[in-house]
Amino acid sequence: MKDGGKSLVCASAFPLSLKARIEDGGGKLKTGVPAKELIGDLSGFIPGLMKKHNVPGLSIAIIRDASILWSQGFGVKGKSSGEPVSASTVFEAASLSKPAFAYAALRMCETGKLGLDTPLTEYRREPLIANEPRLKLITARMVLSHSSGLPHGRAPGTPIGLRFEPGTQFAYSATGFQYLQMVVERLSGQPLAEFMKAGVLEPFGMRESSFGWIDRYRKEAAEGHDRDGNPGLSGNGRYLNYSPEERAQERRNYPEYSYPSSSAGLYTTAADYARFVSEIIEPSAKDRFHLSDEMTAEMLRPQVKVSDAISWGLGWGIERGDAGDAFWHWGDWGVFRNFAIAFKKQKIGVVVLTNSFNGPKAYREIVPRAIGGSHPAFSWVNGYRP
Repeated sequence: MKDGGKSLVCASAFPLSLKARIEDGGGKLKTGVPAKELIGDLSGFIPGLMKKHNVPGLSIAIIRDASILWSQGFGVKGKSSGEPVSASTVFEAASLSKPAFAYAALRMCETGKLGLDTPLTEYRREPLIANEPRLKLITARMVLSHSSGLPHGRAPGTPIGLRFEPGTQFAYSATGFQYLQMVVERLSGQPLAEFMKAGVLEPFGMRESSFGWIDRYRKEAAEGHDRDGNPGLSGNGRYLNYSPEERAQERRNYPEYSYPSSSAGLYTTAADYARFVSEIIEPSAKDRFHLSDEMTAEMLRPQVKVSDAISWGLGWGIERGDAGDAFWHWGDWGVFRNFAIAFKKQKIGVVVLTNSFNGPKAYREIVPRAIGGSHPAFSWVNGYRP
């Protein structure tokens, strides 16, 4: 597994011209800024930024030349414990889970077990929506590109309904991913946690990561915080605290949902997620765990136009900016808010995980400072409503 240095380089005084070059990339990617100076600048900048925006804990990993250049934790895991965030601190990935699941599902397509353009109804004995003939149009490609027409959420106990004709437009949908999860679990004969561990997490060296909570996270996991800095729970956290009766009621309300979910079930570190991203930028091997070059290109090809600057591929958002095309995703489950973006051609990227509702205020400043470029994805995420 490719991996780079992770040691913290202390901030030091820079010549004014270099400091300006670090702070203002002018829309260009920072592929040539010396690592020591870049790391020193971020090490000095991030703590103050976190204090300014009331973000208790944050972890970052920078990718350069398709390897981890630097990974570091800042702040505390939780205000209640006061324990510092380390490189091994686990955060809830929230919707950063979706690209990882998409990768594994596309690998299943390459083996012939799942058809990318085969109606998912062919793999299910019971329909997801009764008396809905348009359900037969929905494919894995539509789910992964958020063009299935399935909803993003719904009131408890209300029926699932399509928002539009499948395949005709974009609308972000966690329900779509949960539907595809049902199919993948049936075809693989494995629950999601085992499927993802065997197909992505272990082969890519994501040793701290898991789909679903595991006991050692009691010591290693960050605690979420609301906008005021008070400890809080994500949907995952609330589910884990439910009684057996409450969990049974949740299954009745949302029969398509299972814990952990493909849409938001990943627990990971910034470094682990950067390993996953690095394997997309430049695979370390050609084996049964990696997508072919052709399928990787299909994954990162715009499938559905969202705006002039944003499209959606298969599992990833695609951004077209001044620095070129990037693949990206954000994660948001209230008290855990994250961002990952990478440029395959330039082999550069960054992952930022936070344990705070205020995380976007921090990562919007960190990303351009870390890798440069201007990022239309920020404006789109800020204005998007499912």
